[in-house]
Amino acid sequence: MDQETAKGSRPARPAARRRPLLWIAAALVVGLTVAVGGVIGRLSMGPLRIDGMSERVASAIAGSIGPGWRVALSDSALELDAEQSLALRVAGLDIHNPEGALVVRAPLAVVSLDTWSLLRLAVQPRAIEFRDLQMTALVHRNGSIAFAASDSSPGSAVVPHTLPSVDAAAGHVSPISASVASIFGVVLDSAGVIGALDRARITNGRLTLIDDDARQRAVFEHVNGLFRRDAVRDARVFELRIDGPHGEWRFGGDLHEAGGTKRTGIITLDDLPISDLLLLSGQSKLPVDTDLKLSAKADVAIDAGRIETMTAEIRTGGGNVLIEEKDFNPVTIDSLAAAVSWDEAGRAMKLDALDYRGAGNAVHLTGAWTAAPAGADSAWTLELAGKDAVLRGANAADKPVGLDTVSAHLTGKAGGIVIDDFSVRAGAANGRITGTIGTSADDDGLTLHIAAGDTDGRMALRLWPEHVAPPARNYLVDNLRGGKVNAVDITVDMSGSELAAATRGEPMPDNAVHIDFAVSDATLIVVPDSPPLTRGRVTGTITGQTTKIRNVTADVRMADNRTLSISDGSFVIPKITPDTVTAQIGLRLSGGADALVSLLQTNMFKTLTGLDLDPGTVKGAADLRIDFPLNLKHIPDLPDLPVSITGTLSDIAVDKVFGKERLESGRFAVLCERGAFSLKGDGRVMGTPITVDLRQPKAGAPGEVNIGLAIDDALRARKGLPVAPQITGTIPVRLTLPIGRTGPGKPPIRVEADLTRMGSDGLLPGVTKAVGKAGRASFTVSEGANGNQDLRDLVVDAGPLMARGSASLNGDGGLERADLTALKLSPGDDMRVQVDRTGGNAYRVAVRGAVADARPFLRGLGGPDVKGTRDANPKDVEADLSLGIVSGFNGESLTNASAKLSLRGRDLRSGRVQGKFSSAPFSAQVTHTDRGASSVTIETLDAGSTLRFADIYKRMYGGKLIMTSALNDGPQPGSVQIRNFILRNEPALSSIMAQGPATSEVVDSRGRKYVVQNAGNDVEFDRLRAIFTRTGSRIDISDAAISNPAMGFTMTGFLDTAKERTDINGTFVPLYGLNNVVSQLPILGQLLGGGRNEGLFALNFRVSGRLAKPDVSVNPLSALAPGILRKLFSAGGGNDGLAAGAPMSETER
Repeated sequence: MDQETAKGSRPARPAARRRPLLWIAAALVVGLTVAVGGVIGRLSMGPLRIDGMSERVASAIAGSIGPGWRVALSDSALELDAEQSLALRVAGLDIHNPEGALVVRAPLAVVSLDTWSLLRLAVQPRAIEFRDLQMTALVHRNGSIAFAASDSSPGSAVVPHTLPSVDAAAGHVSPISASVASIFGVVLDSAGVIGALDRARITNGRLTLIDDDARQRAVFEHVNGLFRRDAVRDARVFELRIDGPHGEWRFGGDLHEAGGTKRTGIITLDDLPISDLLLLSGQSKLPVDTDLKLSAKADVAIDAGRIETMTAEIRTGGGNVLIEEKDFNPVTIDSLAAAVSWDEAGRAMKLDALDYRGAGNAVHLTGAWTAAPAGADSAWTLELAGKDAVLRGANAADKPVGLDTVSAHLTGKAGGIVIDDFSVRAGAANGRITGTIGTSADDDGLTLHIAAGDTDGRMALRLWPEHVAPPARNYLVDNLRGGKVNAVDITVDMSGSELAAATRGEPMPDNAVHIDFAVSDATLIVVPDSPPLTRGRVTGTITGQTTKIRNVTADVRMADNRTLSISDGSFVIPKITPDTVTAQIGLRLSGGADALVSLLQTNMFKTLTGLDLDPGTVKGAADLRIDFPLNLKHIPDLPDLPVSITGTLSDIAVDKVFGKERLESGRFAVLCERGAFSLKGDGRVMGTPITVDLRQPKAGAPGEVNIGLAIDDALRARKGLPVAPQITGTIPVRLTLPIGRTGPGKPPIRVEADLTRMGSDGLLPGVTKAVGKAGRASFTVSEGANGNQDLRDLVVDAGPLMARGSASLNGDGGLERADLTALKLSPGDDMRVQVDRTGGNAYRVAVRGAVADARPFLRGLGGPDVKGTRDANPKDVEADLSLGIVSGFNGESLTNASAKLSLRGRDLRSGRVQGKFSSAPFSAQVTHTDRGASSVTIETLDAGSTLRFADIYKRMYGGKLIMTSALNDGPQPGSVQIRNFILRNEPALSSIMAQGPATSEVVDSRGRKYVVQNAGNDVEFDRLRAIFTRTGSRIDISDAAISNPAMGFTMTGFLDTAKERTDINGTFVPLYGLNNVVSQLPILGQLLGGGRNEGLFALNFRVSGRLAKPDVSVNPLSALAPGILRKLFSAGGGNDGLAAGAPMSETER
């Protein structure tokens, strides 16, 4: 085994020979380490200048690029780069191609060196960082891209250099192939600066794009890029970050040499602003503004500069596209994705899929863009087709619009775009657009022809291009609710200058636009507060400067489904000028009057008319013609519109126009000129003619309605109001209703009545007014709380009656409250009256005052009963009166008068009246029995004042009076007793007494002596008793007796104050105390004395005729006939038995 090992082993070197070599290697390593460490330490303190280093590095760089290339470095120094590797920092670097053209000029560059090469004492550039690099890229018409350094020295010209791999194919391939080959060549060609290095970086570079005409297309101030070789995959990877005018975007790729002349790779583009893309493509002049950013990824294979295959995916994020035109709305894009492929042989970009989503729109298209062959009159064609596209509605409230098919064929020609066909179809609806955009034929303008038919109105608005007649389109989008576009034909013909002027809002030529349209069954909201127009039919023509829409028909449908018909409508703009656009609008409005009222109740008109009327209470017909000009540039407020209205309202009926009363048979003429509105006509209320005169000086301004009517006997009878004799004659009444006034609630109504032709007798007790005597009444009716009506500023001045105050009526017209601050039934009255409803049909009345004249009331009591039907629902009244002085007839006054009365209708149920005649008390008590009868009892200690106060009898003084009387309807029986009174200066008494003894002396039961002569001024009586029955104004006396110890009288008969007639028969009994004794005897008293209150000897007399001048007759023969025989000698024969031989003079009552 040892032998085998020995045989297999090398002979060992002698140890003495290896040891020196090891020491030398270690010394070299230590020396090198110390040297490198020293260099690194020195470089860490700052750059190190080494003479001759720049030339060797420049030579190495030029050798790496290729033969003939020349590199010049200026002012270099050795330093450590960012990776702590050795690098040469150069103050200036210029690279020239073999032809001597300046390809790269970098004011500052950092050349990274291969360290191991330095150890071998060789200089090998590993990477170059170009700082502040100035670059120029020339985009040729054939699509190839040439690069050159920007030389800022005066007089120098930039000569871009095209790589050899591109030169060979340029002009023989499509521009797209040339562009892609240029990108591959910059990155992969070893004959180029980038391709020759393993690693190259651009920091803060500046890139300028120019075209073949040396026009500058774009400048990118900040360009940063990295180019590196991936040795593992044998690929070149690059990425550029370009900070453009609209943000940073990235351009990169991963490219390979595929053998021979073939190359493959992936090219990516991220977040390229579309605005920067337009700069790159030379289309920056297009009036487009967008915030969209484009990203793309292309898989490319080329051979000898020609694309063999290329597929790409293109996408965008969300954003908006805005055409810089005054009336163009932004196009919202949520996402846009496309899949394309390039066909080099056919020079066509096939659109395998284009999907657009945005703002409710969804469109899927396929198609192809094809470049035209050389010599063709067009540059390219674009074909697109799609199905089942969805467009959002014209506004957010509309349903999406589904399009069955979409197709387009566009051609690039004459420097612009020709729309050969753009068609859409959705069911029966169809539309087609043809025209040109920006061609030399249209002078860089626009020509379009749009035709559509059988299209839903809202769909038509969605398909209507936004920049064609935008004001009309926007208005219809907001206000057209439905309808059908039967046909529309739009022609647009505008040069570039005309289009630019129109974009600025300037007027366009008349022939620039021509639109013919026909619409049916349209529903339109004219303004937000107006009711909709339905079933509209419109035909018209719109040109650049005129609009003619005629024969418009529609229905105005209110919220309550009432409708008015519009016919003969027109909308005409004769000419559009820079300053004014005035439309002449006219229409005929007809239909039910209730619908017209409903229209005036809408928010649009209510503030103008101030009308507050329930349409359900109105019937009749309206027929109006409305015309007005409208300045569309300066639309005035509705009240300021110069509207002209003429027409009629016929067969008008309005419920509850006056309380519960109904207006009927109304006929009115309507006129509105220069803002002033009037309505005049007549009608009937409660069967009575009325006149109506409405005037409003300006729409929305205050105005008034004057209503006149005459209240005659027939009307009062129908309404249950007082009739003759209480009220006679005709009362003209005028009602003034304000309109157009702002404020809460209904405006007050002023009521004025002329009472001159009215007569009144008995409306108030004793108050009369003759026909022809001036009188008036006025008050203001306003809306009160709880539906009541307040009557304010109440003034009544009619003859002796005068009243001032206010009142309140309930919803049924019943009195709720009255407050009369001043009331006069006679000129000297001073009273205040307050009336309050206490519930149901009951009222409380309070009368306070200093003076009241009772004479009118007393006259009424002496008059006939008021005729008329009894109130079916009589009012219960509790009256409380307190008056300082109540004046009566003959200078008599009741002082400190107070009364508490309870009435039901005209019936006095109970009450008490108190007061004083001088110091003598007076009281009247009314009582009501369980059987429903009422009676009054009057007591006073001054019967004479009481009778004079009531103007019943003037010649009685003193006396205690007690009177009772029934107060029922019909005959009212009663009795009266008076004690101890005096009759003074009574002519009738003197005449009768003259027939008795000349003188006599009697002694009464108290021992008083009476000397009775045949005439005297004062005659005292002990008592008066009478039984009577009152029937209206007639008082029938059935048994009356008046006596003192010296004489007595009995009387029967009647007085009629209404007819001013009387007829009383009586008996005068002289020496009454003695003469009456016989009458008190049983049986004989009746035979000899003639009755309980007569005597053995007595005289018959009679008073008859007019109350103001009665005839008094006395039969002296009756004194000779005792008792019952005296009746045979009655004084009923007139003046035949009159002893005096002559009638009496006028006797006052």
